[in-house]
Amino acid sequence: MSKCGKIYCKYFDYGDQDRKPCEIPGCPNESGGPHHIRMKSLGGLDEIENLIGLCQAHHDSAHAHKLSEDYLRELHLRFMQLT
Repeated sequence: MSKCGKIYCKYFDYGDQDRKPCEIPGCPNESGGPHHIRMKSLGGLDEIENLIGLCQAHHDSAHAHKLSEDYLRELHLRFMQLT
């Protein structure tokens, strides 16, 4: 597991066998792993506030700039409050 995966799983208390949901509301898919909300190449850090769980389709959309950084951050902060 990657460093980011460990940070993400530790914060949400996910075990290896736990289902990790995609954080996009209404998405039934499992997260493929954490995505950097602000990309590391743009100064994003390996910290929980910058790591969102996304399924592969939403991960691809984020990299294609179809999901804004502000939108992902807002969703993730809401998800953190709910768990």
